[in-house]
Parts: sequence; structure tokens; C-alpha cells
Amino acid sequence: MRYVRRTQRVFWGRGSLSRLGRELDRLEAARVMVITGRTLGENRDVRTLVHSATRTTANSTRITEFFPGATPQSPVTAVEATVDAIEEFSPDALIALGGGSALVTTRAASILHGEKQASGTANLEDLCTRRSPEGTFVSPRLRAPKTPVIALPTSPTTAVSTAGCALTTDEGGARLAIYDPAARAQAIVLEPRLLITAPTSVTVSSSLNAIAMAVEGILSRSATFFTDSQLGHALGTLLDILPDVPSSGGTPEQVLHLALAATSVGDAAETSGAGLSAAISHTLAHRIRASNGVIDSLILPHVLDYLDPVSDDRKDVLARSLNCPTGDIRQRLDSFFCRLGLPRRLRDLHLPESALGDAARDAMTDFAVTSSPRTITQADALDVLRAAW
Repeated sequence: MRYVRRTQRVFWGRGSLSRLGRELDRLEAARVMVITGRTLGENRDVRTLVHSATRTTANSTRITEFFPGATPQSPVTAVEATVDAIEEFSPDALIALGGGSALVTTRAASILHGEKQASGTANLEDLCTRRSPEGTFVSPRLRAPKTPVIALPTSPTTAVSTAGCALTTDEGGARLAIYDPAARAQAIVLEPRLLITAPTSVTVSSSLNAIAMAVEGILSRSATFFTDSQLGHALGTLLDILPDVPSSGGTPEQVLHLALAATSVGDAAETSGAGLSAAISHTLAHRIRASNGVIDSLILPHVLDYLDPVSDDRKDVLARSLNCPTGDIRQRLDSFFCRLGLPRRLRDLHLPESALGDAARDAMTDFAVTSSPRTITQADALDVLRAAW
């Protein structure tokens, strides 16, 4: 077995945003583009905070441009518009400011822009991971230089530390996956003053997504001693803190630790994988008005039922992280989600039963299914969806 550590600089705690300018100095960036969503882009306090942090004594004239083009579910059209903005402004570095969609949009734009610059043209679909006739997923090697990315997350997202990104198309919301290690954020800054700007619902949903990914990562066929260590500790942190958040929004310290846990989960998931819950929530999120995390929490117990016959050797590890007997894993998680007042049936999210077949089909095109300890078929995914419905 092997475990490959990736080079990435992470700064956290109040005042950590002061490191942003020095990281830009390291990149010798004179022109910086901040890619964010509309809400943060219109937040004068956040813009001032970030803009001030880009300046240093070594470079007090650094030019910073804000582009509020990121939108939920990272549609291809938003990525293409961001590439157009990058071509017009010619930045030396990109800053992803926001939640998962801003981070994914920035990475994807860096990839598409780099490949386009190298070849003169770039068809997005040619850059994507594809499933071969044999059922394996194949990612093309993308060798063009990429504009470096620095991540300023505003929620506890697992997307902050990864190299992959998944985009939705305009035709029915199908997903395109792209993987390029060169687009991974070279630095991550977890600043509580930014993390507390997210609505409570976003903080909760992002944390739920991290919980589901940690659980399936521990059960994964690709799990290792190192991923178990990361995921187990992160899972315990998420379960300890999250119940306090819905009523109060969480303290800056609590939200920071949720973000640290989610960052750790995202890092480990590059090895362990995301799992069937993620594949299903990815395909459902654009069909119903519910966040990935809420869908993850609803699907996960049913995925555990599906995995139960083949996960005996991993359940002990998961049970220790959950601090419960092996036989109580499902009940422990289901009770946790119920305490948060989350919906427990897909029909309660207004998903019609007629949509389950298409959702199962689309889930099989998601790279996340490859890490399951069982070989998943479309019929299996449909069974899980029916049980959850």
C-alpha cells in the first residue's frame, strides 16, 4: 500500500488572513483575481478585508480584481464566463473566496484557461474524466501550466483541499468531472472572520457533507492507516460540534474547527474516495431544492444498510470513531441526524418517485462510486434510492 502526501500550506485562526499577502509574494503575483459568488461579491466588509490582506510591504501596489461569477452547483456556463474574465484581466494568481461552488469554479477555470492557453483552444469535455467500456474511470493527463490558486473558504467545505472538480451542464444537470493536481490550492487560509459570514444553513450542510464523506471514507476499499487517522478524528470533531450550530450559528472557534475537520476529510478523501452517498447527492442536488449535505445525511443510513454485508473489517474502525458498538453504527448516525431535525425521506424533499431511475443512472457516472467496498451497479443505486424515498 502507499499514501502520497501533497504539498499544501494551511493557515488557520483569527488573523490568519494576514498570511495571504505573503503567499501572493511567494507566487510573485502582481495581479490577483478573487473569484466569488454574488452575495460575497456585494459584501463591502468582506471585499475590504480581503483586498487589504492582499497588500504587503513588499508589494503595496498589487492590483486585485473581484469577479462574482461563481454560482451554486458550478455550472459549465459559470466556469466559461470565469475563463473569459481571466483572459481579460490576466492575473498571476487566483483567489477562491466562498464555499464549494466558488472553489470548484476557480479550479475548473484555472484548468480550462491553462489548457486553452497551451493549445489555442480547449473543449471542456475533452478534459474530463470518462468511464471506459470496462467500467473504469480514466482522467486525461493535463500538462499545461495553470494559474496558481489560493483558497479562502467561507464554510466548512471538503472541496477546499482537493484537485478534482465536478461541473453541472445546462442539459439536465449532468456532471462533468475534471482532475488536475496542478489546480489544487497552493495555500488555504481558514480565517474565522470569513467563516462566520456563511448562513447557518450552509455551515450545517457543509458539515453534513463532511460527515458522510468521512463515514464512507473509513469504509472505503482504499482506506489506509493514514486516512483512518484523519477521517476518524475529523468525524469525532464534526459530531461533537455540529449539534450546537443550528440554534446559535456557532462561535467563531466552533466554525473554525468544523472547517479544519472538513479540510482534513477532503484531503483524506483524495485517497479514500467519497462514496455512494456523494454520488447520489451530486446527481440529486440539481433536481430538488436541497443541499448536498442534507441529501447526504438522508442517503447515508441506507448506504450503510447496502454496505453492511461486506464492511465487517472496517466497521470496527468506524465504530471507534463514532464511540458506539459496531452493531449500533446506523442507529447512532440516524439518531444524530434526527436530533438536527433533518428530513428522513426523499419524498419529503419533493423528489418524485419517477425521477429515481434517472438519478440512479446518473450516479453511476460519478467517480465517487469507485471507492465503495462493493461493486455498485445501477440497480444497486436504485435500490438505495427507493429505500430512501
